[in-house]
Amino acid sequence: MGFSVYAQQTTTKIDFKTVLLQDTENSVRLEGSSVRIFEDINYSKTFKEISDSNFLSNFEASEGYNPNFGFTESAFWVRVELENQNKEQNEFLLEIAAPHLDSIIFFYQEEGKYKQIITGDAFEFAKRPVENRYFLFPFQLKSTEKQIFYFRIASKASLMQFPMRVWKPLAFEQYNHQFQFIFGIIYGIIIFILINNLFLYFNLGKGNSYLYYVIAMACSLLVIANLNGHAYEYLWGNFPILQQKGLPMCLTFLDFWLVLFCRRFLNTRTFAEKFDKALRIFGFVQLAFFILTIFLPYQFAIYLSNLSATATAIVLLTTGTSAILRGSSSAWLFMSGFTIYILGYVIFALKTSSFLPLNAFTEYSVQVGAALQVILLSFAIGIRIREIRNEKNEAQSFMMESQMQANEHLESKVEERTSELNEKAEALENSYRTVSILSSIGQEITASLDYDAIFAVLYRYVHELMDSAFFGVDLYYPNKEQILYAYNIENEVLLPEQRIDANNPNNLSAYVIRNRESLFLNDVEVEINQYLPNVEVIIGETPKSLIAMPLLVGERILGVVSVQSFEKDAYTNQHLEIMKTLASYTAIALDNASSYSKIRNANTKTMQSIRYAQRIQEGLLPRPRILTENFDQASVFYRPRDIVSGDFYWFETLLKKDFDDELHQNMPNKLKMIALSDCTGHGVPGALMTIMGVNLLNQIIAEGGIWQPDEILTKLDERVRHTFHLEEMHTLRSRRNDGMDIGICAIDEEEQVIYYAGAKMPLYIVRNEKTIIIKGSPFAIGGSFISKKKEKEYKINIFRYEKGDNLFLASDGFQDQFGSDNKMDTHTERKYYTRFFRQFLEKISVLSSVEQYSAFSKELIRWKKTRKQTDDILIMSVKL
Repeated sequence: MGFSVYAQQTTTKIDFKTVLLQDTENSVRLEGSSVRIFEDINYSKTFKEISDSNFLSNFEASEGYNPNFGFTESAFWVRVELENQNKEQNEFLLEIAAPHLDSIIFFYQEEGKYKQIITGDAFEFAKRPVENRYFLFPFQLKSTEKQIFYFRIASKASLMQFPMRVWKPLAFEQYNHQFQFIFGIIYGIIIFILINNLFLYFNLGKGNSYLYYVIAMACSLLVIANLNGHAYEYLWGNFPILQQKGLPMCLTFLDFWLVLFCRRFLNTRTFAEKFDKALRIFGFVQLAFFILTIFLPYQFAIYLSNLSATATAIVLLTTGTSAILRGSSSAWLFMSGFTIYILGYVIFALKTSSFLPLNAFTEYSVQVGAALQVILLSFAIGIRIREIRNEKNEAQSFMMESQMQANEHLESKVEERTSELNEKAEALENSYRTVSILSSIGQEITASLDYDAIFAVLYRYVHELMDSAFFGVDLYYPNKEQILYAYNIENEVLLPEQRIDANNPNNLSAYVIRNRESLFLNDVEVEINQYLPNVEVIIGETPKSLIAMPLLVGERILGVVSVQSFEKDAYTNQHLEIMKTLASYTAIALDNASSYSKIRNANTKTMQSIRYAQRIQEGLLPRPRILTENFDQASVFYRPRDIVSGDFYWFETLLKKDFDDELHQNMPNKLKMIALSDCTGHGVPGALMTIMGVNLLNQIIAEGGIWQPDEILTKLDERVRHTFHLEEMHTLRSRRNDGMDIGICAIDEEEQVIYYAGAKMPLYIVRNEKTIIIKGSPFAIGGSFISKKKEKEYKINIFRYEKGDNLFLASDGFQDQFGSDNKMDTHTERKYYTRFFRQFLEKISVLSSVEQYSAFSKELIRWKKTRKQTDDILIMSVKL
């Protein structure tokens, strides 16, 4: 926050003097007639024109050490003539103590020619000839030597002020060290107090006052560092745009947080609600000013920030005065701190405007004011915390007194209500006990699927709820129009079963079933005649009180549940509600038990049919011993997913002598034919497909005499498509996938040749623990094949095998099985995949066929663990 009033510096034409650099002086101010200034309004003058002797008359002398031309777009040329009268000192520093000048060009002579150094806060800090917050230009003058120096200074983004001084390097270093030490103390005080308050904010939780104060003072620290040039030196030296925008941005942002801190610290929301709303609006205005300073040119942004600072000062002083009048002791320190801070900015503004001389007091008034403000506000926050604590203690004392009075009043009320609560507690306990028993009954009987178990649970609990000298459950059979007295207990004796006509007009249970309504009688002898003309007691004695409830599931009636007593007025309305609940639970349980019985019977019949289908399927498949009889070693690993499988294998031996015709002239003398197929579907549908597949292979090979595997597949595809009428499926909408994947091997052991063709099924040959894959054709058998580009074609593969080769044919069930390598992991899963399957085949190829069968079984168990089997699994192994 600061104030700026700028006055135009006047100049007069006088005789110009040479500045003498003497042994007795460590520094010399450049002022008055020793400094010649020319204002280049149009930026049109060049150094050649300025340095011409005829141009000298255009220069004017500056009055004072700190020439101030306000905000201007003109460039200023400065001419200074120096003479070194030191005997030994010939190195000097020329200082311009204005850290915000945009551009400075320093012209000096070297070897008779003028050279130049360009710097300013429009350039990166590292490009300065001497890294310092001010602009320093080193030069050399021999003893008794004179030299004229020129400066061209331009600054559209800051005040045109340039106090100048010539220093001996050692003297400047001592001077700079002293002031850097002072700045370090000031910055250290502010930073220490900020960190302390930030610590209090995070650890004591005393509201947002600490946070607002810390942010405001951090902004104030940035303002001070910007004014002094330290921000550009240490923070954003590589970003000149921040140097030009930083001061107005920090000033307006500081004002925003000061307003928030003032609201929170002085608690304006409590004592002046309207004034507090005005402060909130003013805070948003300050935030808008901050945003504007980002985009406005510097001269407008600094004016806006000064306007913001002035308004903020007035608002803070007004708010603080109002709080003091309200009697806040912490407001005195608040006012003192901000008054000192504002006074420091006023002195700095008057110095900047040349109303006060440039000295240590006026130059560093802002820093001193900020340090004192931070200290005073810290004391103010401490006092404010104490005030809050006192207010809290007073509020707690008032609350305790009020609580004691309320407690005394409540004690009398509690005594009055205690007796009432005790009475209701007993009733609630009974109700809770009843609900608990009913809940237990409902859970147990609805979970049971057995009639006897359901009745046992009902009888076990019902006598705890009411008088149940007689308790019974009667079942209704509508198809026979009969009622079965199935479960009736009187005086803890189970009565024998009885069947009666459901249309009997004198029977209690028949009445309830026929009318689908309950009976609630507390004097049976008197009340029963309203319902039954002549009561017939089928079993047991005549009761004096009873409740009978129909067992309904939707519109269906399953029977009657009843409870009876040999005492009059034995039951209440509560007992009636309990019986309604029991009837609902019982009806659901009996319906579940009946459904389960039907399902169990149907499932038994279905399983018997599937088991018979299993025997049929096993009868069609060749016995594994047929393979071992025809090969040195062979095995079949067969694991249906269900009882019956959609996979099958096939074997046949063909002799050329059995086919005496021209079609078999090229046929080897003896062929051992093996085939393995994976049909569409699982379970019974898949099993039906295997039966069809086996029969078709027998017709094509054994009966038809076709021995080439590719021709067998072509013929098999034709017959499957004909069987399922797939040749009629000409569109994608009608497409079906009925068919099978199959691989067929014809083995000529005499010539050691294998003829192989596959329909989407490869042949694996493991030789010396390395796998050779003979791929099949990409077309399955059957299916609604639709393609305009190509026809189905099954390719035959003819190759020689070596003794010891291990052939494998397999469906995709093993590869598609989900599982995991991790023994403990039953959740993360993936498929076994073909790559790992090939590796496993290579691993077990050295084992015997019997050992291979065991290895497949163990690997399947290891992989799938407790997971469900995904597909039918069939693997055939033959060693040649």
